Amino acid sequence: NTPKEDPNWQTSSAWAYVNGQDGTSSFNAPSQNGYYAVWYLLENKYETIADPIYIAVGRPAKNAPTKQQYALTEDIVVKYSNLSGVVTDWIGVFEEKADFTVDKPLFTFQPEGAKEGEFCIEAGKLPAGQYKVVCFYAGTQENISTPAYFTKCYRDAYGETPSETRSHLSR
Repeated sequence: NTPKEDPNWQTSSAWAYVNGQDGTSSFNAPSQNGYYAVWYLLENKYETIADPIYIAVGRPAKNAPTKQQYALTEDIVVKYSNLSGVVTDWIGVFEEKADFTVDKPLFTFQPEGAKEGEFCIEAGKLPAGQYKVVCFYAGTQENISTPAYFTKCYRDAYGETPSETRSHLSR
């Protein structure tokens, strides 16, 4: 929410008046870990003229598939931690080469305010390929984690992935 839409905007951690067309402002780091938004408000009015800048204080969000390689018939389990706890945080799964700042995810998960947990992508939801999992802040495309990678691949008649079969052949 913008400061105008949010009845709690007055609970800001810090503020500063600025003059001129450009410059910098410095703030002391908040005492609590979390995710903070910096808003630019024009002429002492509580209306924004620019998108906020999000800043993480403390440990960044993490996400990790429980394995790096899954068969097409396996569910994919992803664990996450250190999210902000904002109800609109979300996690997206993208093709490995996708630009997650503009491309749509192939799968999304809404933690509903949970800061840590896990979720499952049912077998068959993603085709064979290489993927990345990324956490986002407060309903935005603002990435708050390092992408984590996994591969969804076919298994042969012996239940081995192509890389496992190649390793047996090279012995």
